Amino acid sequence: MVVVVSSRQESNIASAVEALKRLNPAAKICGKACDVSDEAQCDALAAFAAKELSSIDFWVHNAGVSADTRAVITDVPFTEIRNVRLAIPPPIL
Repeated sequence: MVVVVSSRQESNIASAVEALKRLNPAAKICGKACDVSDEAQCDALAAFAAKELSSIDFWVHNAGVSADTRAVITDVPFTEIRNVRLAIPPPIL
């Protein structure tokens, strides 16, 4: 099994990789930082994943924007929500 994980923050990637390796020590687990609201970073992540995996069977694009829990959703700029949820589709390889 080979898995590529991603987050905007390297510390989150390291934690996820470590946890997944504990669950399946035989698996190859790697990660790369990526802000999914940036199309170029998504393309770079897809290229990294394709290189590490040689093929991609599943692509889970699970990202979102959350405002401070005390804030009203309208306090988050609409373009930020749109960019993460609508503007950047998963890459087709």
